[in-house]
Amino acid sequence: MTELEFIQSTLEELAAYVREKYAERALVDVHSKAKATDLLTEVDVAVQQRAMALVAQAYPGDLFFAEEEGMDAPPDDPDRRCWIVDPIDGTQNFV
Repeated sequence: MTELEFIQSTLEELAAYVREKYAERALVDVHSKAKATDLLTEVDVAVQQRAMALVAQAYPGDLFFAEEEGMDAPPDDPDRRCWIVDPIDGTQNFV
């Protein structure tokens, strides 16, 4: 599988999960981060974790720069490949 095929497959898998949770969004756990308008859902966290797990399995040793769970600092090693993960861009609209 090429990198592009991997990315497409991963996004399709994650999109199916997000659509499923969106259909049940009234049941989704929602929190505020720093500001009341800066929302975080259980779906954001789950999508980020799933994406990172799939990448780590396919490309061990790659680094991550991600929005949630304190992973929002750029990696120290600029010579290693880094995946940028924003699990749900537009959480407020999702909610």
